[in-house]
Amino acid sequence: AIDAFNRCLYTNPTSIIASEVNARLAVCYKGLNNFKDAIRHFQSAIHDRVQPHFLTIDQLKLNIALTHDSAGDIEESYNYCTKLLNSGPHHHLMKAAIERELGWLCYRAVNDPDSTLTIDEKRSKLMEAEQHLQESKLLHPESGKTHYYLGRCYGEQTPAKAHDAFLNYRASIDKQEADSDTWCSIGMLYHQQNQPMDALQAFVCAVDLDHEHSAAWTNLGQLYESHFRYPDALSCYKNALKYNPLEPDLIKARVTVMETQLAQSPALSTHQARPGPYLQQGSRLPALKEAGMQPIPSELRQRQEDNIKSKQQRYRDGSLLWRMAELGTTTTGPNLHPEPRCLDPSQLNMMRILQHAEGPLDDTCTEVLRSLQARFNQYGCAEGTEMPLCLHTVEMTPSQVTDADINNFTSLFDIDEGGNQVIVPKEEPESEDDEDKDEVTKQEYAVSIRTELPMSFSLLAPLHESLDITSSEVMSRSHDRTESPDKFKPLFEERVGPPTQPIPPPNKPGENLYRQTPIVVVESRKDAHNIELQRFCENAPIALIRGMTIGLKMDLSVFSTKTLVENFPDTELEIRTQTKFPADLNLNSVGEPTWAFESTQAYSTIGKYGLYQIESFKASLKDETDKVRNQKYGSAAEAAKRRKMNSIEENSTAALKQIKFGTNIDFSDDKKFKPQLNELAKMPPFCRIIAGCNLLSHLGHIVYGMNTAQGYMKVPGNRTPAHMENNCLASVNINVGPGDCEWFGVPHEYWGVIDAECRKRKIDFLNGSWWPNADELVSMGIPIYRFTQKAGDMVWVGPGCVHWVQATGWCNNVAWNVAPITHLQLTMAVHQYEWNKLQVNSVHCKLGKGIGLIGMYTSTPIQLNLPILCG
Repeated sequence: AIDAFNRCLYTNPTSIIASEVNARLAVCYKGLNNFKDAIRHFQSAIHDRVQPHFLTIDQLKLNIALTHDSAGDIEESYNYCTKLLNSGPHHHLMKAAIERELGWLCYRAVNDPDSTLTIDEKRSKLMEAEQHLQESKLLHPESGKTHYYLGRCYGEQTPAKAHDAFLNYRASIDKQEADSDTWCSIGMLYHQQNQPMDALQAFVCAVDLDHEHSAAWTNLGQLYESHFRYPDALSCYKNALKYNPLEPDLIKARVTVMETQLAQSPALSTHQARPGPYLQQGSRLPALKEAGMQPIPSELRQRQEDNIKSKQQRYRDGSLLWRMAELGTTTTGPNLHPEPRCLDPSQLNMMRILQHAEGPLDDTCTEVLRSLQARFNQYGCAEGTEMPLCLHTVEMTPSQVTDADINNFTSLFDIDEGGNQVIVPKEEPESEDDEDKDEVTKQEYAVSIRTELPMSFSLLAPLHESLDITSSEVMSRSHDRTESPDKFKPLFEERVGPPTQPIPPPNKPGENLYRQTPIVVVESRKDAHNIELQRFCENAPIALIRGMTIGLKMDLSVFSTKTLVENFPDTELEIRTQTKFPADLNLNSVGEPTWAFESTQAYSTIGKYGLYQIESFKASLKDETDKVRNQKYGSAAEAAKRRKMNSIEENSTAALKQIKFGTNIDFSDDKKFKPQLNELAKMPPFCRIIAGCNLLSHLGHIVYGMNTAQGYMKVPGNRTPAHMENNCLASVNINVGPGDCEWFGVPHEYWGVIDAECRKRKIDFLNGSWWPNADELVSMGIPIYRFTQKAGDMVWVGPGCVHWVQATGWCNNVAWNVAPITHLQLTMAVHQYEWNKLQVNSVHCKLGKGIGLIGMYTSTPIQLNLPILCG
């Protein structure tokens, strides 16, 4: 759906349906937890000149608040909801939803682990939450979510409120039984009231309804652990880790301890454990495999299955709306019309569809609309009918409209090229006058097509004129568009479809897909400035240049940890906390192979990270010394003990080491980092940050990390996840040393195949963090370059090359982008610009300005056979 909506926006960004598409895209992104893009599309729909029919402006604003809430920005969401509530009168269901959200936000503010509220302030916030929720309950008593939130509020107060909490949970279950959050909260309440069997059944109901409910798995594990059922508790904790708990470090610690204890004491894994607290002697909690057969989970499962069968049957039967006698237009007689009643949700939606239809309706639709409006004005909506708000979860159910119904209804309408809804007239014999009118209409339409500007401009549009066309000719052609449309001929193709991914070339039979890396050895300054080296690099997917820094007599010590710490200790850098893996391995939190690579972001200074890097080296040196000493003097018993502990750690992902990666050190200040930039200026022109042959030098402004250098400080195991450079530009990377880095690279032609694999794994190719398995890529027919970058080596990353890097030693690196003015580079950059636009991905660098400046300062045009290039 997202891909289809993005293609629609790409081809028709200014169409009247753009607001509809943006609203739906926002809901899709919100469902995928891509909150940044969701908010952007919600705001685009709000500010569009055409109000969408899918959601009203108030509903869009409420969804922005809900998205901020889901993203964890409680304060922003609270302020947005408060502003919306005070903005004017609202429908009672809308006001109920706003009050409900405000109550929930007040509750979350109390339970925020980073909250600085005092005890009195927390008590006041809970009271405010209860007031908002009670107001929402009065406005819309049928909302199960409101009762659930009230139950959470009462559960946080004194034990005397436990009964009120249970009553609200019970009311929530009665109104929306299939809510895993409510069942999990009921389990917590039972656990607090020392009713373990009831708590067990409630938790099992929660994980039955949502198998990925991490909190329910965590609570179930704690329940089993408190009753000495350690194997079952361990299984629950692992499931909680698998589905991203709120406190993964604490759960990982529990898993480590339990795995260690179970490995050392096998008796703990037997089921003959003593009964836990609050259970009668001789009774015990059922095992995890048996818990699902308890009465309450079994009944709930049966009701859910019956509900699904009922929905499927209603789907097969079709919508009752189209079979209502009172909506028929051919029936007669007083007894054929049933007694009118209030509208149900399906009828209300149908009335809105007919009301918003553009143009005149035919007799059938007009009578249906009149009947629905009369009943709505007299009786209103059925009790419990809600406006279509997109809340925390969206239940997707099959439509109750048959194919015949759809054909009957959609046959009344059609969609024109601009996305406008128009009435399709009935076919009737045409007179000669009608034919003349049609001919005139066609001519007017053709003229309007020529005079109207295209809805979108694509840099991939083929040119219809030669590159040496003058500016006066362009202006004359533009004048013809409005003054003489019959003579107008477009300069370029104005209707261009979305860009497509490259088709990879077929592999030769028996070809070794672990390709040999192109390596060049530079021995002198003359070799470094040789034009053949430049041509070699510009045509290679990726290349390793050895001896470049030595041949140019570059002093790389200015980038060493010692120099950076001594001279720039307070300079900020980004810290990425990562899990250390071998280069061929990447696991998730429960030890399963995955492409997704997790890391957390923070910020520090060069001085602090430099100390960490040095201490890491000292600790590793001490470990190696101890190993040598133990091998020489250690006893056999101690060696056996170490082997046993190592086997436990190898089977436990919770014991994996966490390491820190210092990245994105900004070297853009030419005064502060003058010695460093002077050394980089010794590079040959095609590798320099500033050079006439580097398009990035002509932008006229700084793009950090692209036309400026950035530094990286690493310890063994630090990873740069797989990615393509921005705009598919080439890049240069120098390893300062003293350790090495291992590189992986895939040619640009195969990025579409990798993108498809990322989609299968629910990973964002452009913006996600991922580490592919090299053997898996080879098995898919994707060639790979794999090599080691030693101290002093330079790596040239060709345009569009997908690459990922892991440090195998303690080292620093410095890197930047270059944009050689070649057909290959500019073609890739333009295509990637359009692909980013299609994917609604931010563009870090627009090359049009640089290309325009080059055209101004050169006497001949750049013969690249490129389409339009604009900023």
